Amino acid sequence: EKDALDTSDFLSRASRPYYGWHDSLASLAELHAREGPFQAMCGFSQGAVALHNLLLEMQAEAEGAHADAGPDSVYAQPAVRALLRSPPACAIFVCGFPSAAALTAAPASGVSTGGPAAEEARKLRIPSLHVVSPQDGVVPYDMHVRLAECFDAPVLLTSDRGHTMPQRAGEMAAIAEFIRKHTAA
Repeated sequence: EKDALDTSDFLSRASRPYYGWHDSLASLAELHAREGPFQAMCGFSQGAVALHNLLLEMQAEAEGAHADAGPDSVYAQPAVRALLRSPPACAIFVCGFPSAAALTAAPASGVSTGGPAAEEARKLRIPSLHVVSPQDGVVPYDMHVRLAECFDAPVLLTSDRGHTMPQRAGEMAAIAEFIRKHTAA
């Protein structure tokens, strides 16, 4: 019987780009144009991977990685450029695991930006809160921790509820305080 998340398969795909990522990025840019900008962003499970990819792309944009994007590139689209230039003040990850792009030090597009030796330099500098659960039966706890290790100064909030969004008053209060702390003007 196969585990809910076959991490060996995930890790074996680490050097491959995410197919459809550019379409997802364009959709996120449309949402951002309608509803944004966002002071905080949250991703749950695979949504945490998408958020991690987005933050990697935002950091790459800040470092000039998309400066040579051709006119047909998703990175040349004004809405995508606006999204990538509007990072949130903080990010929240719930029961997440790292983007394969982070394991190869390449953005989700699959374009290498230095290889594994650049891992430390590519740590995301955005404040992050990670809701982790040793009881998660879908995403192994060590993958939660690996995602947190992709950030400069991650904050971990441990839950005993497994693969679920936080619902308890104490957990919600900790998340609200984290958001307040990092979005206060």
